[in-house]
Amino acid sequence: MANAKIYGIAMTILDVMTDVFPQEYRDFVFAGLLDPGDVVEMVMFDLIKMTYDRTEEKHSMRYFFEKYGITEQDQIMRYSRIQSYVQKYRKREYDFRTKESDFDILSDISALLPPDMSDMKTKLDGYQLTEMNFFELTTILENEFTKAFTELRLIDSKKIPNARFREIIAQYDNEILQMNGRWVKSDENIVFYTLAAFTLEWKYPINFIYSIVKRMEELGISEFPDQKSRMATFCADINYVSAELKARISTHSRMITVRDRYIDLMLQEPEGSLLFEAEQMAFLEGLTMVSLLTKNMTIDKVPIQEWFIKNTTKEDWASFFIDYDIFGYINGWEKQWSNKRIRYFRECLSMLLRRGGQA
Repeated sequence: MANAKIYGIAMTILDVMTDVFPQEYRDFVFAGLLDPGDVVEMVMFDLIKMTYDRTEEKHSMRYFFEKYGITEQDQIMRYSRIQSYVQKYRKREYDFRTKESDFDILSDISALLPPDMSDMKTKLDGYQLTEMNFFELTTILENEFTKAFTELRLIDSKKIPNARFREIIAQYDNEILQMNGRWVKSDENIVFYTLAAFTLEWKYPINFIYSIVKRMEELGISEFPDQKSRMATFCADINYVSAELKARISTHSRMITVRDRYIDLMLQEPEGSLLFEAEQMAFLEGLTMVSLLTKNMTIDKVPIQEWFIKNTTKEDWASFFIDYDIFGYINGWEKQWSNKRIRYFRECLSMLLRRGGQA
């Protein structure tokens, strides 16, 4: 369970949230499926992820090749090609985000650009990667599901027939199972594999969409109202203006441990449902609170991001992640893919990806 330090930080965030946001506003946001603990939890998670990303050691690709005994030239070239492939999509994300006038607190968009290779030292050092960066490259290299997802092939039955679809999704399940098996061995592993699994489901929301299509089949429906906007609210880029707070956020909806609660409302409430619209707005306001707290809050007059870097450790983060229990929300157990579920999955994913992933 969360240790005393993490519990104290969580209570401080809750106190600040109570002091800063008006009572009437909080009553609306937390009147339904979202509760204050969800906002506190997401702020804590964002702070840990930000601190991890900023403080982990970086090394050249050569360092990782030597560390993991990668000596075959063809394998080294495959990593080089995957690095270029990833950079192409990071540049695309940079171009998209620079069109916006505000950015999420985790979106240090300059980091999306490649290093300036005109500088000789940078050219000699090459790309500098953390252990997590290299792990993500390896995941892309060894699994087709990442590229099939990004390149929109997963939505096309002509490019990926149903039998191959099942094999590709099984790769995702296997990755999650392997992470789960390594999770509890040390504080380092708990932190690393929680962040890795979270990022995987954040970038490729396969479990969430599977939960949606499974429920669609149970309900006997083949579509649901306002599918694009409803899905994007819970797993895509969000550009949102809070009229109450007079604040604008550009972020990614990544409340992985919360969003399943909304599936029945998404599927069963009719178009124009006041109930769904209220819950949807409350959820978006919750994301706004997370962004504002993580960006603007202070502890002892020190910005919380700086304070968190100086005053917390991986042992603290691990104690939080044990309670967070990412593998209680996304698991790698084999999914049962009827042809109908595959068709629904393709349709939902198509709407999410082809619309640019924005709500």
